[in-house]
Amino acid sequence: MPSIFSKFTDVQCDVAGHTWDKSCRGSAFSILINCLKYALSVYVPLYTASALLNRKGKIYFMKKLYMEIAQSSAFLAANGFFMVVFFCLVRKILGGYYPWSAGFLPGCLSSFVAISIERKSRRGALAVYMLNTAFDTIFNMLKHHGLAKDVPFGEVIIFAAAASALGYMYRTKNLPDGFIKSIIQKGDVRKIKQTMIVTRSIDESRLHFELSAKLAGKSFVVGYGIQTAYNFLMFLVKSKKSIGAFKRALISMDSLRLGGFCGSLVFLYNTIEKLLDRINKGKEGMNSAIAGAVAGCSMVLQRSSYISLYVLSKTLELFYMNGIQKGQFPYIKHFDTILYTLCTGLMFHGAILQPTYLKPTYWNFLIKLTGKRFGDINRKYWDVLGYDSSLSPESIGR
Repeated sequence: MPSIFSKFTDVQCDVAGHTWDKSCRGSAFSILINCLKYALSVYVPLYTASALLNRKGKIYFMKKLYMEIAQSSAFLAANGFFMVVFFCLVRKILGGYYPWSAGFLPGCLSSFVAISIERKSRRGALAVYMLNTAFDTIFNMLKHHGLAKDVPFGEVIIFAAAASALGYMYRTKNLPDGFIKSIIQKGDVRKIKQTMIVTRSIDESRLHFELSAKLAGKSFVVGYGIQTAYNFLMFLVKSKKSIGAFKRALISMDSLRLGGFCGSLVFLYNTIEKLLDRINKGKEGMNSAIAGAVAGCSMVLQRSSYISLYVLSKTLELFYMNGIQKGQFPYIKHFDTILYTLCTGLMFHGAILQPTYLKPTYWNFLIKLTGKRFGDINRKYWDVLGYDSSLSPESIGR
C-alpha cells in the first residue's frame, strides 16, 4: 500500500477548493475582501483600546495608529488571499494535488508572504501563537492514530513544569527582559520589599505574608476582570440579549475560576519560596523552581491547554534566547518568520484536509475570516489522499 504522502489526485481547484467561485482570480479576491473586512473589525478597536490604555500621545494617534492598523490588516488579508493564489498555482504546476501540496505547501508560501508584511515587533508573538495552535493540532492527530493519549491533568503538569523553569531562570538572573519577566516582577514580594522602608518594629515574615496576600487579592481582581470583560464583549455581540445573560456576563464561575487561579498562583509562589528560603538557605534557584512548580498546580482552578502551551512555548523561547546570549545556542536569523510559516502551513493543511483536528475556536476564526467560505470546500474529493476528509464537516460544529 503506497504511503499517503505519495498519493495523488488531479481534481480541479474550483471543484474541490474554491467552490464559491469558478474563477481562481475571483475566488482569491473575494477572500481578500472578506479577510480585510474582518481584520479591520478586529484591529481597529483592539489597537485603539491598547493605545488608550497605554496612554499613547497625540502624535501616535495622528501618525502611527492608522499605519499599524493598516499593516496588521494587510498581513491578515494577505494570508487568506495568497493561500488561494498558491492553492491554485500549485495545482497548475503539478497537475493535481499530493497531501503535502493541498494545504501545507500553499499555506507555507502564503504565510511567508504575509508575515513579511507584518511589523517585526509582532512576528515573535504571532509565531508563538501559531506554535501553540499547531501543538494542539499535532496532538489531536497523534491521538487519533493511537500514538498519544490524554494525560489526566496534563495541562496542569505542563504549566507547573513551565512555571518551575521560569522561577529558576528568574531568580538566577537568567530570564531575559520582556513581558514574562515584567509580570513575574509585579508579583514578586521580595522585589517589592526592596523598594520599601522596613522598620525593626515590623516582623519581616509577617510583612512578607501580608504583601503576598495583598498581591494575591490584586491578581484575583485582575483575573476576574479580564474574564468578565470577555464575557461582556460576548454578551454585546450576541443577537439575543436578556437580563439573565447580562448578569451571567458580570458574575460567572469562569470569572471566579480565573481570578482564583491568578490569586493562588501569586500567593503560593511567594509564601512557599519564603518558607523554603528559611529551610534551604543559599539555594535561591532551586527554591524558586520548587515554589513555581507548586504554585503552577493552581491551574486546577482554571484548566486551560491554551494557557499551558503558551507559557510552555514562551519558556522555551526565553530559554533559547538566554542560550544565545551565553553563546550556547546558534542564532537563527528570521527564526520567528520560519516558525510562523511552518506552523501556519500545518494549520492550513489541517483546515483543508483534516478540520476535525483543529480547535473549534481556530476553525470558527477561519470561518469568520473568510466569510464562511472555508466551510464550502468540497472535502469528499480529498478522501482519495487518505484522510477521510469528507467526514470532517459533520463534526466542525462541535
